[in-house]
Amino acid sequence: MSIALMLTMFSPAPGGAAPSWASGLRLVVGAASVTLDRVQVAPGVVIPPKLDLSTFIRADGSSFEVRAVRSSYDKPVTATQVIDQRGRTVQRPLPTGLVKDLTGLTDFFHITLTNAAGVIVLDQNLTFCPNSAAVAARPDAVQDSSFPAACTTHPFALGALWGIDAGWAAPVNSSESLRPDIPNGEYTATISVNEPYRGFLDMPAEVKIVRVTVRTTSQGPIMPAGLAPHPAGVPSADPPQQAPSAVKANHQRPDLRPLPPRGLTIDSKNGRDHVIFSATVWNAGPAPLIVRGYRRPGEDVMDAYQYAVDRAGRTAAFEPVGTMEWDPRQGHEHWHFTDFARYSLLGADRQEIVRSQKEAFCLANTDAVDTLVENASLDPGNRDLHSSCGKVSSLAVSQALAVGWGDTYAQTLPGQSFDVTDLPNGEYFVEIVANPNGNLVETTGSNNTVLRKIVLGGTAGARTIAVPPYGSVIES
Repeated sequence: MSIALMLTMFSPAPGGAAPSWASGLRLVVGAASVTLDRVQVAPGVVIPPKLDLSTFIRADGSSFEVRAVRSSYDKPVTATQVIDQRGRTVQRPLPTGLVKDLTGLTDFFHITLTNAAGVIVLDQNLTFCPNSAAVAARPDAVQDSSFPAACTTHPFALGALWGIDAGWAAPVNSSESLRPDIPNGEYTATISVNEPYRGFLDMPAEVKIVRVTVRTTSQGPIMPAGLAPHPAGVPSADPPQQAPSAVKANHQRPDLRPLPPRGLTIDSKNGRDHVIFSATVWNAGPAPLIVRGYRRPGEDVMDAYQYAVDRAGRTAAFEPVGTMEWDPRQGHEHWHFTDFARYSLLGADRQEIVRSQKEAFCLANTDAVDTLVENASLDPGNRDLHSSCGKVSSLAVSQALAVGWGDTYAQTLPGQSFDVTDLPNGEYFVEIVANPNGNLVETTGSNNTVLRKIVLGGTAGARTIAVPPYGSVIES
């Protein structure tokens, strides 16, 4: 469908005025020149610079909003612009196939970087996440964003809300992963918005120019993103002294669901072969999962209680749901809630052969999975694996999984693997089960299991793995 034909499908705004599709979106530059630092963290070890070009998309008119949905893993993502026309909501589908996944608006920008000799050293299209690092760009703009704080990077995410509030601006590139390894020197960056976005959003055809200096700076050892220091223990709190409250009709509960495992590969060390992968359990709502632990005197064990919320979002009923344990292993070193999920390797007959030793988890909102579900959190706060997990001296901890968000654990962490060295070649299934013992109270337990097929080959000490696609999802 052509853009011209698509525009005729929508009636004009009240009063006969032409619809304002674009929210006055404009490409703007902050600084005319920027300096990008290559950071030397050790002799011969340099971290390439983040591509921060001080260039933004600004919403000069009304707010800009897009809702993207994956109805199933076998179907493509569909994206729809939502426009407020003087109190009347109009939905305007983006051209089919334009948005590829839920990380943002695919190939929205085109960027080139040219060195002083006129040689192009970077020529790339960039996906645009309107949510990440957006800021109020004028004094009359709302001070709190109406949109999530980030876009998801999870390949099995299901829904996404993207947008820029009126008077706000979002950077061209907010990704920490885009770090081109370019040498020191002087460069010219050119930034533009690609078609068909530019025509669809009625943006002027313009190219922005930014002067770029790349240099190397020295810095001591740094901590990788997502590995923040352990926070101080939660202030002292006494365990509940009363009997658990009865669940009332107006109390809302979470709905825990596992996503298909991803990143499946073989790790061969010391003559042993292990299947490793990442696994995510998310909360489809309508209420957050809140688990609080209260330490037993003199023990590295806490009694865990799940708290319900009422329809106003206030903490209400609670009941015992098991325990939390202190995990002293390197890479963990925090309090884990036991029995949150179970990982198993099944044979072709779907019977368990190997179970992962991983059985306890610190709950954290690591991935946005569907920010369109009822009561989805836009910015849940604790978004790394060390948030709210406490330390060895903690008397109590409070952990939560927000609505619309998932907790991802990589199988490279201690205790998380399947030893497949001695298994015969053939077909197997990796099974993820959320809330395996039913300790947590949910709205339903009917959607707590997911399977993904793998095929093992090779020989002991050098096993191979083949992973068939899961629907139409492409894993990066």
